[in-house]
Amino acid sequence: MEDIKDIYTRVYKKCPQDGETLYKFIMAMMKNKNISERGNYAGVHKDILLAGNFGIGKTTMVRECAKELNLPFHEFIASTNGGIDLGFDENFYDVINELWLENDDELLNGVILINNLEEIFIHNAQKNLGNYIKKQTLEISDTIVHLDNIIYVGEFDISNYLNKSNFTAKFRIDKLFSRKNRDALIKKELWRQYNSRIYKVFNSRDMRNIFSRQIIMPDLDKEDIRRVLLNSSISEYQEFLSHLDIDEFGGFTNKEVIDYIVSSVNESPLKLNAISPILENLYIDAKKHVKKP
Repeated sequence: MEDIKDIYTRVYKKCPQDGETLYKFIMAMMKNKNISERGNYAGVHKDILLAGNFGIGKTTMVRECAKELNLPFHEFIASTNGGIDLGFDENFYDVINELWLENDDELLNGVILINNLEEIFIHNAQKNLGNYIKKQTLEISDTIVHLDNIIYVGEFDISNYLNKSNFTAKFRIDKLFSRKNRDALIKKELWRQYNSRIYKVFNSRDMRNIFSRQIIMPDLDKEDIRRVLLNSSISEYQEFLSHLDIDEFGGFTNKEVIDYIVSSVNESPLKLNAISPILENLYIDAKKHVKKP
């Protein structure tokens, strides 16, 4: 089996925003029997919860890890239409069918990322999800395929869950609003209640029954964003630079351009997903400054 450090090094070159989370995730992946004992049935597969706010690179990290482990990668996306139809039957079947087409036999190996996992919990459909994940076999085109070795990764957007689950913080007016440093106290109490709510969800019986390994990815700060822009081998900024000369920035230095992009990404609710539109606008603006011959 390949050394974990080698896998970590290769993925980190693409996803350098948080090395600690990346290492924890790779370790969780490697502990599954279908990584170290391919060809044998894994009696109990342990699936992974990967939680964090939107736009911090969770999906990319999972995809790149699967690629380095030579595992097929597919996404199952829960809908956000009020929980009436979360698409388990048709979408789950389609994802498994695609995975089957990439495997050599009926024993399926691969990674299925369950995107929008928080929507399933918001609409109390987690038992339904659990029933699907715990399936050991499925009939596809008159063939019984075995699902025991599939690694399911649940991607949970914490901010979306708090926004949509009607969470309202409760304060003791007499204790918080009558003191001089009330703003700091309110912020601290709000953070405590947020964490308490998320803790209850992650440690609920339904969540633990599905995802026995849990990893929380922290928010990005400006240095994390700068590291992604400058160091990631799949950074869109490097592609951006290849199309422009520094003179085309209208007198701005490379550092000033980087500082602008970092600040723009940090302020955007899209976070890393905002890089492409920001660079596109910069490219258009930069071209306006090109001196015509």
